[in-house]
Amino acid sequence: MTEQHFPILPAQEAPVLWWWPDGVAVADAPSMPTTEEGVPWIRPFMAERGGSASSAQDDRWRHAQLKATLEEALARRRPLVHGGGDGGPLFQWALLRLATRLGYRHRVLHWADRLRALRAVAHRLGWPDQERRLPVLLRADAAIQQRLAYVCQLMQAGGHDWQAVSLAAPPDALLFSGLPAPWGEAMSRALQAASAPLADAAEAQLNRETAWRTDLQQRPCFLRPKASEPEGRDPRVKLARFDGLPPWLEKGSRLNPGGVVLFDSPAPARLSLAQDGVTHALDWPCPSPGVAAKWPDLPAAKAARFRAAPLQADDRRPARLVVQPADGADIPALDLRFQPHPRPQVLGIFLSRWSIGYQPIPKVACTSLKEALFRLVMQAPFSPNLGGGASHIHAYFDQREQDVTQAAWRFLVVRDPIQRFLSGYSNRVLHHRELSRDYVARLSDSLGLQPDEFPCDPDLDTFIANFDFYCRVPTIHHHFRPVSEFVAPLVAFDRVYAFEELSTLATDLSQRTGQPFTMPHSQRGGPKLTVGQIGPASMKKLIDIYAQDYAMLARYYAPPAASAAGQ
Repeated sequence: MTEQHFPILPAQEAPVLWWWPDGVAVADAPSMPTTEEGVPWIRPFMAERGGSASSAQDDRWRHAQLKATLEEALARRRPLVHGGGDGGPLFQWALLRLATRLGYRHRVLHWADRLRALRAVAHRLGWPDQERRLPVLLRADAAIQQRLAYVCQLMQAGGHDWQAVSLAAPPDALLFSGLPAPWGEAMSRALQAASAPLADAAEAQLNRETAWRTDLQQRPCFLRPKASEPEGRDPRVKLARFDGLPPWLEKGSRLNPGGVVLFDSPAPARLSLAQDGVTHALDWPCPSPGVAAKWPDLPAAKAARFRAAPLQADDRRPARLVVQPADGADIPALDLRFQPHPRPQVLGIFLSRWSIGYQPIPKVACTSLKEALFRLVMQAPFSPNLGGGASHIHAYFDQREQDVTQAAWRFLVVRDPIQRFLSGYSNRVLHHRELSRDYVARLSDSLGLQPDEFPCDPDLDTFIANFDFYCRVPTIHHHFRPVSEFVAPLVAFDRVYAFEELSTLATDLSQRTGQPFTMPHSQRGGPKLTVGQIGPASMKKLIDIYAQDYAMLARYYAPPAASAAGQ
């Protein structure tokens, strides 16, 4: 199609910025027609300044540079279609704020139902295809849903003129009113093609997948960044801040915000960012005219800005800016935490038909519950054929793990920590022999282990005495890790069941779903072990290892008395 130019909207008409669903292919920006200023109508932020204005690298730009680049594309008030997944969280936040300031309305396009959403991703990926297996499709769909929910959260929190537009099939002909007619028609055709049914077998598989998928009605948990002064902050730190942090972030988001640290000292110093035991040296000090104007009497204010501060949003991993003088101890300048809202993230299994969420815990009826939930939804026992090729039930649900924060009802099953440990030792060490010489030999290269020097097949006391060492084996770490390290706080659940209450859980699920629900006993391998088989020294160490678990579960379980050991 030949290139065309279209007039700019009259000043009184508010332009629309359509946030296009990532799962739908559109023509590449360079091949799309442009405005008189050379700005593409479709995905206009993909070809600015000879590169990609919305690449992940934008998070490393100075905020002013990013703002100027976006303003160049938006300032003439024209309707535009933006790929909702283009760019990182700082880019999305900067684009949203600037477009709103320039008078744009926002329309977030999403599919009316989960089947069409999955179809759209399948069409985009060319699935089914041996190079693009079902787990690839599921990961892509989950990432798209997370980004859509994140964009909606930003818009809702910021008071923007926005609307979530639910896509039907075929798309409404008036959906892209205001966009030049040829491109509005092209967008409608792309949406219609993306929602076309697949071949029978693939369509049946996607239909089954809708049973486990959340949508925009099930808004996940997000994190709110909160910066604060460290207790007893050194008076030489006159100012410390991060610039451009969005009010919300997705858990796990990687971002690189800049900011300012004004340190009033003639001694040279460095600035670093520490998070989770890893320290990064920052690009500091850099020119900061605005800070210099506010602090004319401080020479350090002329160069107080820093750039490229690598962060990962995680409510369990706070970060700290640290000034490092050459002639003294490190000085904390600013703490940054990520607070979950409305409740901590809950990664688990989502049953969409009844809006039920469950977080599995290894060695707490985990296998039995997963098999029972699969049968409840599919009305058939698990098999690789029904499981989309997954070899076992854990692989199946690992590929379908989601944040079930907004499920209407969330439940958890807990167990006495030392009873859980004994069950794990019996099943994983004695029965499955995951610390045998043959098993360890298969992992030796990847883990840096020497099978000849590795004390294989440990007895119970040897295993406990060398607990941290044995937890270098991934399956051992997975099954024996304290639950307080990965399970959401108990307040995130509507009902917490003790292991001894499984029959009550089965009754409650039957009542909630209107379906018969029975619990198989799926992990029977290994001998039955008792607390009396643990020696006194080993018992003391186990209580220490699981101290936080006992604190978390104080309402349900107390640690055994030391006198119970060895009896």
